[in-house]
Amino acid sequence: MAKLKKFHKLRYVYSDVVSLVNTYCKKGKVLEIGCGTGNNLVFFAENGWDTYGIDINKKAIGYAHKLLKSKNLKAKITIGNVEELPYKNREFDLVLDRACLQHNRINSIKKIIKEVERVLVRGGGIHNCEF
Repeated sequence: MAKLKKFHKLRYVYSDVVSLVNTYCKKGKVLEIGCGTGNNLVFFAENGWDTYGIDINKKAIGYAHKLLKSKNLKAKITIGNVEELPYKNREFDLVLDRACLQHNRINSIKKIIKEVERVLVRGGGIHNCEF
């Protein structure tokens, strides 16, 4: 697992996420790994998705909770390690990675990918949008 750093507050959803969802995805259950301060979670919740997020940074998760609450939105956010996702097999239609994988070492990346495969429904997708 990568070393924990101070979080950066992002204000807007990443444009690739908007394009992906509006072009290719039907509403369903989404998980953002490394969800940080929740800007992408807000987008999914506003658009009717059953929204989940996980991040190891407690302060970032706290900010995400406040952000969602300020907009009267719901998402299930967990403080946790993405190498051991606390979700059932075949639970999510979409997994979003905005910049989680790139901040981990290769051994961790392999574990994370296995976990993502485990929690995705058959035919589900992962969207990886790095910098």
